[in-house]
Amino acid sequence: LERTMRRHAENEDYDAWHEPHRRFHEAFVSLAGDRILGDIRRLADHAERYRYSYTTQIPTGWSQGIVEHQAIFEAAKHRDTRAASAELARHYARVALNAAALIAPEHDPRIVREALRCALETSDVDLAGIGEDNR
Repeated sequence: LERTMRRHAENEDYDAWHEPHRRFHEAFVSLAGDRILGDIRRLADHAERYRYSYTTQIPTGWSQGIVEHQAIFEAAKHRDTRAASAELARHYARVALNAAALIAPEHDPRIVREALRCALETSDVDLAGIGEDNR
């Protein structure tokens, strides 16, 4: 999946990239149970328009996504759950905050980044600059 996603991302082909990307992320929650997996799928479907905007309109969307998905994949391949969790958190935060910055550039996401640091209870996840890629 990671190689397929990379190929489509390098070609900036969102339509071809979308399905392997969905399967890539679902692989990390596939054992959560039908109810939770259903909720995750519904939320992912709801976020589709924002993911599309971020990926196609933020100048670093494609290239940053390639780097982040590779880091997630490598951590998972090495069964490093702490690193995989941190990479996923960083990736989700970057996409969410940059999508928000695209929609409402007047919004300052600093407080959201600080909330993420508190929620993660770690300084290992570097969130500096997230939400600022399109400014």
